[in-house]
Amino acid sequence: MFFGFSFLVLIAFWIGTAMVATNVAEAKGLDGFSWGLVGFFFGPIGLIAVAGMPDRRLRHYMRSIAIKLEAIEEKESVRLETTPVSTPAPAHKQTYIYVDETVKDQQEILASVFEQLTEEERAIASAETSHFSPRKMGFVCGRDGRVIVRLGYVGRRDGKHVWKRS
Repeated sequence: MFFGFSFLVLIAFWIGTAMVATNVAEAKGLDGFSWGLVGFFFGPIGLIAVAGMPDRRLRHYMRSIAIKLEAIEEKESVRLETTPVSTPAPAHKQTYIYVDETVKDQQEILASVFEQLTEEERAIASAETSHFSPRKMGFVCGRDGRVIVRLGYVGRRDGKHVWKRS
């Protein structure tokens, strides 16, 4: 009788651990079902493991805030996109490159990106070997084909595609 009651309490505890692990995983943007199974089979150890996992929702939110904090550079880049190509490029490297999302032609995208490069980068860059794709990576390459600047696509912001320099 005591064994049966203890077994039921143990099963209830393991199911409770699985439910809490599922809730914690879903709150962190992880797969709740998988972590629920881990919580059920490993008990409190599984719950500790899911609690130690990184929070994907928080990281996404922090990335959105970082893009928003770059609003000062974004306004500056809007000014750069409307100036003629003969205008000197900024002396400092911008962290982010912005291109209007209505621009679909590869040559126009390249022209907009090249306007935001520094004078030194623009001097050695080649439009023929460079490539940019919305929602993907972009590469500014030199005449010899070597990558000068690699840009990772971050997302869209205020009607613009945003790439981060790396």
